[in-house]
Amino acid sequence: EPEPVEEEAFADLSTDVDETAELNEADDDDGEAVDALGMLEYQEFIAQRRNGGELTKEAGADDAGTLTVVAAAGGVQHTLAALNLTDVLRRLPLVTSRSEADQVAVDFCYVNSRTSRRALISALIEAPRRHMFVIPLYARIIATLSAYFPEVGEGVEAELRREFSWLARKRFRGLLDTRLKNILFIAELVKFRAVPLHVPFGCARILLDQLHVQNIEVLCALLEGCGRFLRVQPETTARVLVLLDELARRRRTLNLDDRTLQMIENAHIACELRRARAAPTVKARTPYERYVRKLMYEDLTADTFGTVSVQLRRLPWRGLAQQNDPQRVRHALMSCFTKVWKLKHAHVPVAAKVLEEIGRVHPWFRVAVVDAVLERVQLGLEHNEFAR
Repeated sequence: EPEPVEEEAFADLSTDVDETAELNEADDDDGEAVDALGMLEYQEFIAQRRNGGELTKEAGADDAGTLTVVAAAGGVQHTLAALNLTDVLRRLPLVTSRSEADQVAVDFCYVNSRTSRRALISALIEAPRRHMFVIPLYARIIATLSAYFPEVGEGVEAELRREFSWLARKRFRGLLDTRLKNILFIAELVKFRAVPLHVPFGCARILLDQLHVQNIEVLCALLEGCGRFLRVQPETTARVLVLLDELARRRRTLNLDDRTLQMIENAHIACELRRARAAPTVKARTPYERYVRKLMYEDLTADTFGTVSVQLRRLPWRGLAQQNDPQRVRHALMSCFTKVWKLKHAHVPVAAKVLEEIGRVHPWFRVAVVDAVLERVQLGLEHNEFAR
């Protein structure tokens, strides 16, 4: 039986959303003032979150650590520069690759303490909202450290859900980037399994209960971030399909602009499973076939006309007229001279000259090529198969 859905985590948020469901949008003239007010409220929320962390000790020199490495030869000890938490946190916004993210996680282990973990959680949550590319790297750091320090993953999850609850009650346009950063962070942590799989569905339910343009954009960002990952998980496949069906049904009932409709369409495409591509089949060709194809498709030019003609006449032609072709030489020659679209356009007249030279020695081959070409033309006119 499927696991019961944890509804208690979002019970208080659902109550707050119901109380604020009838918020009125500000007029266009007061838009800038409303956005400024929203940013001030968000700054107050950040300050309250920092004060609630009870960081009574300033992280700095007391958290410094020294790493000693013993050389492989001679047993000489080399002491590297001392690490401290301030340097580790200063490198966080500068992370640009997975190797750098892994190195930051390793360096933090040498300055680990209870105060350091709290400071790291605060630094990770306050990722720059204008630099969304660092979010997956931050999630990688959190997933790496959570395996050894569960407090890091639990603290980040709690703060993200608290921030989502606060942002869900606000409809200021200036907070859209912050909301997108928050939901992208949650989606990346879900893919690393640093957040339980029920969390994105709780967020999606809150957004669907009060569906307007801003919530639709946030919901589409969530689906694009972790929709396909949830789709392939056996325990969440059914819930993702129900969520997509409900979003499609609500889309038909709302009067949305083209941009919003396109976002919903992109979210549906992002949740589709990728079809496994079949391995390309390699045709088994004899050495003579490969040699003929090389002469016709690679070596044939106006300058190498004589050389290619001589090499083709040197092939084992005996018995080809009677269909005695164990090396498939006749098949390769007929294929190259009848499928001229595989040649470059400038080399088609050269191929005709090569056929003329071969026809002087083997007249039956020239007649066979002309018959095959005319038959292909007639077949194309009768069936109108433009794919060919």
